[in-house]
Amino acid sequence: LQEVQAIKAYYRSLRQYKINVLGGSFPLPLPRLRGETRVEETGAYHELASYALNDLKFRALQLPALPGWRRGATPQSPWGEEARTWYPLLNGYLERQGWQGRALAYVADEPRPAEHDAVYQAYALVKRLAPGVRTLSAGWTPRGDFPQVIDIWAFQAGHYREEEVSAARQAGQEVWLYANRFHTQGRPLAHPRFIGWLLYRYGFSGYLLWGVNYWPQDPWTTPPGPKDFFRRGTFYYPHPRTGLPVPTIRLEALRRGFQDYQYLHLLDQAVSQGRLPAARRAALGERVAALTRDLPGNPGPPDMRDMEALRLEMGQLLEDAALRP
Repeated sequence: LQEVQAIKAYYRSLRQYKINVLGGSFPLPLPRLRGETRVEETGAYHELASYALNDLKFRALQLPALPGWRRGATPQSPWGEEARTWYPLLNGYLERQGWQGRALAYVADEPRPAEHDAVYQAYALVKRLAPGVRTLSAGWTPRGDFPQVIDIWAFQAGHYREEEVSAARQAGQEVWLYANRFHTQGRPLAHPRFIGWLLYRYGFSGYLLWGVNYWPQDPWTTPPGPKDFFRRGTFYYPHPRTGLPVPTIRLEALRRGFQDYQYLHLLDQAVSQGRLPAARRAALGERVAALTRDLPGNPGPPDMRDMEALRLEMGQLLEDAALRP
């Protein structure tokens, strides 16, 4: 019970920081599901999934992953056998709860070109077995036919290629971004804030955080280093006595950038509704474009004071638009 309450506290905090897709969740006891047991009867998993999707209104949650996908394309592979049990059960669960399209299967992460055939086969099997599940992957250079079986692809900022992203969109794939270098501990707080600006500038519909509470050792006493990827996946620290989430200032900066992202979209909406002259919005847009140019080669975000000054200007424009009849 104490563990479940701690997990719920993390979920609540994530929503407060504008995270709307939930990653890793409570494990499912697969052996119990081989018989007549439904997911609803497994206790903590169903309780937490319902809390996340129904109460906190997360957009989606990530399903537990099955290891061994690289051998999934081989006949009678262990992964394929597991998948044929696992995914239909989960698909039925999602249908009964009315959650079709609100679960993500993150099967492969950063697959190498030599693995692309296996990636396609694994995701194609998941799509056949669980049509109510959306599929997600991330990496540098996806294969052109991946949109047929992978609904969302997260592009790495340092390997961004406009033609690849455009092709993915044209094929109906949703495109996200990940830029781990911007949330490494020790970097200025302008770096995580800058993520929201990049999402707007390049039209990404999501951002992939590979972790928020990753700590292989006590993060309070162990200096950041390569074992924890310099805290790139550590946006929370565990409270020393209760284990409850303690947000970092990097998470605060990330939310600030997400708010900037919302301001920019609200300005676009005000222009489309005729409440803000397009020329005023265009002048500010040119400055935003200059700050966010050249995504893969961008040396780093502007000074925090520059972003804050632009935010105040955006706020003034929005206030003027609200007063306009």
